[in-house]
Amino acid sequence: MRPFSEPAYLQIPLPLQTAACPRCPLRRDGRCEGVGTLESFIQKDESSIGCYDADRIRIHYDDVRRSRSGSPPPCHHDRLELPSFIPVIKDGGPQDACLGGERLYAVSFSTLLRESGDLRFAAPGHLRKTLGLPHRARLALICTVDDRRIERFWKISEEREMWRRVADLDFEFVTSATFSVWNRSPRSDQIISQEKNFVTHDDLCALGVPSVPFLFFYVGSELDYRQLLAHLRARPDVSKVAMLAQLRRATVSFGKVIEYMRAIKRDVGRPLHFVVVGAAAASKVDRVFREFPDSTIVTDQPFMKGNFGWQTLEDLSHVKNEAASRGQLVRDNIAQFQRYCEWRGNHLPHPSDQTD
Repeated sequence: MRPFSEPAYLQIPLPLQTAACPRCPLRRDGRCEGVGTLESFIQKDESSIGCYDADRIRIHYDDVRRSRSGSPPPCHHDRLELPSFIPVIKDGGPQDACLGGERLYAVSFSTLLRESGDLRFAAPGHLRKTLGLPHRARLALICTVDDRRIERFWKISEEREMWRRVADLDFEFVTSATFSVWNRSPRSDQIISQEKNFVTHDDLCALGVPSVPFLFFYVGSELDYRQLLAHLRARPDVSKVAMLAQLRRATVSFGKVIEYMRAIKRDVGRPLHFVVVGAAAASKVDRVFREFPDSTIVTDQPFMKGNFGWQTLEDLSHVKNEAASRGQLVRDNIAQFQRYCEWRGNHLPHPSDQTD
């Protein structure tokens, strides 16, 4: 089933066991095929669940299973018409950016969350004012944030109704959470993080929010890949899925990310619109639209480059521009990136393709 090969360091022969394996609830439920990472043996600290204590694994696994709803709720993708490019913006940008209009913007979870994991904003108007947007501006939420804060968010999410409060901020769509499924993590951490990402997708859908699931899986596990496909097949109304341009801490060629996207689309057996988060270089944008022309690119690069005085050129490279204001650069960069994505999405010749 798994249609791609992995480096030798990921290919630990199975079955291998730790002391916890015979009593592990993940193994009992057929969710784990056995220890598949070196970290499953050696990582024993409070920052991870680990594979050395079956009772500790059970506590975290039960926590995720309690959060699961019954039948999958509708995902509301019929309400979504996504553009070829969505710019991510942040607070603290130039005051003269004057963003707005009909464009769809995005904000990351890192902008929404305090260090405690709680939300910084209680009202949609407050959020948009902080971002320099009009009161009714269109906004999406991309749930990328560091592991520490998203874990803190999870711990208080049920008690403080965190996802309902997110829904109240009036987003056009929200991705599922992005709990890390790193290759070099204990196997239990990988599995439970993947399950949390599935659960948050359903939680948002149940609140009536169009939710785009992020697709994370440990690429060394066929079970994880099957679980991902099962999640999508059980939700036939999911037509849009999100992928990170960088899937793990170790350096991975973008070609491998494209390979995963190609395999998922083929194996799920229906059309999928990919929302690719973090692709900003022209070579990556070109590759996405060449293979998946109806995709959406999501990146903060045009905003961040403009905020620091850099102008985006037609080929998505950048030059320092001291003459223009930071706000003007942000607006122009976003417009330039939009034009580039529209050209590539429509397979039109781009001015940067011309040679003398």
